[in-house]
Amino acid sequence: MRHAKQFLYGLFYLIFLSAAGSGVYYLFFKPAPPPCVNCNQPLTEPLAAGSVYALPLAASATGTSASFVAEIRNPNPDWGATGFTYTFHAYAADGTDLGSFSGSSYIYPGEIKYVALPNQPVADAPATTTLVLSSPAWTPSANFSRPDITATLVRTDEGQVISAEGTVMNNGAIPVRVDLVALFYDGAGSLSGASVGAITRVEPRTSGQFVIFHPVLPNIVPERTQIYAYAYAIQ
Repeated sequence: MRHAKQFLYGLFYLIFLSAAGSGVYYLFFKPAPPPCVNCNQPLTEPLAAGSVYALPLAASATGTSASFVAEIRNPNPDWGATGFTYTFHAYAADGTDLGSFSGSSYIYPGEIKYVALPNQPVADAPATTTLVLSSPAWTPSANFSRPDITATLVRTDEGQVISAEGTVMNNGAIPVRVDLVALFYDGAGSLSGASVGAITRVEPRTSGQFVIFHPVLPNIVPERTQIYAYAYAIQ
């Protein structure tokens, strides 16, 4: 009986030492867990590119140029991006890399918008163009809501250049900057040209005027011009 008690005491002592040793290890020697990566990033779907266009312009004494246009979609109803980068990659028919052309923009929750880089220098007419979207600065919809504006195209004239004139009404209570994309179409309704413009400041409950220009091309029908306006709140 005495030997049995000694055995139990010894077993209990070993268990105690093992538990104490484990506690000391976990308290002082166990390595810290790796830092959390992207723990604070929102669970969002990536921005998506819709139609992508490379629109050649007539060659001139200064070389060949093209305008790049893309439709961009934000599938997230609760998150917008206060900034992101877009890059067009253009290739000739034989696969020659014609260069990359980048810009930046913003997009509101659930928004579909156009971006354009007009009159970019290229060595040849692009046959294939891809678009890469990167670095979205995600912001919850509560902090990044779309301003209320109304854009009106007043007239489109054709002279030495095509000019699209109109107004943008700021229906909201804070000043906004307005970025404009003008898309020009041919008689069949196909996109043939693009240009951009901006109104740097439109005060609340007032309107601002814009004029956007584009070179005259034989296939463009000025009356088919479409204007897209995007506003960003400023102080």
